[in-house]
Amino acid sequence: MFVLLLADMHVGSRWGIFPAHCHGSLDTDIQLNTSQQYLLACWERMVQEVSQHDKILLVLVGDIIDGQNLRQEGRFLCEPDPQFQARAARVLLAPLLERATKIYLIRGTPYHTGSAGQDEEFLGEIIGAEKGTDGRCVRGWLLLRIGNVLLDIAHRQSYSLRYRSTTLERELGFALERIGAGQDMIAKLCIVRAHTHIFRLVDDGSNLVISLPSWKLQDEYAQTSVAPNRTLPAWLGAVGLHFQGGEISNVIKYLFPHPRPTTVTIAGENSTGDSSPATYRTKETRNNDTRNSARTRNKRKKSARGA
Repeated sequence: MFVLLLADMHVGSRWGIFPAHCHGSLDTDIQLNTSQQYLLACWERMVQEVSQHDKILLVLVGDIIDGQNLRQEGRFLCEPDPQFQARAARVLLAPLLERATKIYLIRGTPYHTGSAGQDEEFLGEIIGAEKGTDGRCVRGWLLLRIGNVLLDIAHRQSYSLRYRSTTLERELGFALERIGAGQDMIAKLCIVRAHTHIFRLVDDGSNLVISLPSWKLQDEYAQTSVAPNRTLPAWLGAVGLHFQGGEISNVIKYLFPHPRPTTVTIAGENSTGDSSPATYRTKETRNNDTRNSARTRNKRKKSARGA
């Protein structure tokens, strides 16, 4: 069995992945920007690699669409209608849906998916996501047992700017306390979280904790709300779990580098304030300059005595 874990696609955002040749709600063809073209190329490479698996269990771990972005008045959306976003997401997911034996959809953040998750519920309906006991396609928390492994899957997680694996280890501790209290005998626990857009994999030898990467580049909110260097993810992509004999036999990382931030360069300028090429003085150069200066001073003294 192969499980594919995807999260934070943010379809509809100018910084998020979006399909090519898509007709939008404003009755225009949506033109992909350079960032979206890069994301789509990475997506197509990932889909091609996943296609070696005839059957997959697909888990979408929240924030698949970007929503209406009401606080920003929709300024950073390429498609403002959440239902059109969901349809665009279905286009992207189509080659994966064809191979999926089951599809699970996890609720994302209310800001992106509707206060009651209604926008993601529409997505769940059109992609055929499994329904829970309440009849809904979207689940807040999924506990999925495969063989001797318990997958503990939810969207949100705590966030630490500096020690990013600490929150994952803490989550593992809470889960082990719950399992211990319930005497749920399993061989391995695999916790899956998303939301931060930061990829992390913690393996203590017995259990796994995975923080999923996203399919969205760093946006203006991330650049201005905290510290831009700290909120810049290194990787985009997805994670796959290969099961054999009731155990996780392999963790497959479909990772693609996040583009480097744009640097604005002023041609012909350097730190000295003139337009000449910048020069850098090494320690050896400085020592030579000091010795030459000393020789010059000695010659001047001798010339003065001779006069």
